[in-house]
Amino acid sequence: MELPSIYQLLLVLCLFFLPISAEAGKNYDENQLKAAISYKVAKFVTWPEDAFNADGAPFVICVFAEDDVVEGFDSLEGQTIEGRTIQLTTPQSGQACQEGHLFYFSERHIKMFDQILPEFKDRPVLTISDMKNFSSQEGMITLINRGNKTRLIINLSSAFQARLKISSKLNVLATKVIRDK
Repeated sequence: MELPSIYQLLLVLCLFFLPISAEAGKNYDENQLKAAISYKVAKFVTWPEDAFNADGAPFVICVFAEDDVVEGFDSLEGQTIEGRTIQLTTPQSGQACQEGHLFYFSERHIKMFDQILPEFKDRPVLTISDMKNFSSQEGMITLINRGNKTRLIINLSSAFQARLKISSKLNVLATKVIRDK
């Protein structure tokens, strides 16, 4: 039975705003929180069928970040998105992540994003970062810390260009949604 849309919205709000540290009694550090939010955001995105080269292909997350940020993402290894097992990689270039579906860039890796963007701009790759102004620089999702909460800025134009569909349920939670250039 399908829930009325107000209940769906409340469910989405609960997923994002209940304290993540309450999950399974764990205490998350900032980097684990970035990974957990990136994972939850990806659950509200639909990739085109041709984004995966085979039926059993993994969902590849490429993390362009310092070691401590990468360690935060380690907990996602083996989880699933769209029924595909997550495979984590830490490439040194865009060429090393040709099969990637989600790219996370830490603030200190802005130059890597600038180098990779032209190559992946039209490919179905979700880009997420905590960099200031990331979404205004053609990144798709910016994570913003406000007090003890993380908020989102979503660039729908960049997602559309990459043939990704971001659920309107996620847009409702965004502080800002960029719809076109």
